[in-house]
Parts: sequence; structure tokens; C-alpha cells
Amino acid sequence: MQTTIHKQGTSAVITIPATLLDDAGLSIGDRLEILISDGLIILSKAVPHYSLDDLLKRSPAETVDRDDTDREWLTDYTVGKERD
Repeated sequence: MQTTIHKQGTSAVITIPATLLDDAGLSIGDRLEILISDGLIILSKAVPHYSLDDLLKRSPAETVDRDDTDREWLTDYTVGKERD
């Protein structure tokens, strides 16, 4: 199957037929990883990367029971790569 690269503003855009999106398990709005390998453009569904802060923000506060030790650990300084 072939498609054409179009210009939209300052970006290049391609059209992917709905059947191909469906076959690849992709949907409109999905984030993609783009890799160039041996002159090929490879698109794959992006895997989300969450930080501990992101996960804690998404957790309802009422479901988390924190004691004094937890509070101390959450506010303590990092000693390694905990925040990477």
C-alpha cells in the first residue's frame, strides 16, 4: 500500500487508512514512537512512562493510608536515582 506525504503548516503529514490503524491496534489520538532504521521509518505505539509523582497524583488520597514513617519517606531527600 502506498500513501503520499502532504504539507500541513510546517509539518509533514501522511494518511494511514483506518483498516491499517485497526490491524495495528492503533486509534486516533494514540501517541507513537518514531524510529529510523536502515532508511525505514518505523512507527509503534508509545509506552507511557509514569513517575512516582504522576502515579500518586492519580491515586485518590482517601485510598492511601499513610503513617508517620510513610510521610517521612515521602519528604526525605533522594539518595540515588529514585527520581529518574
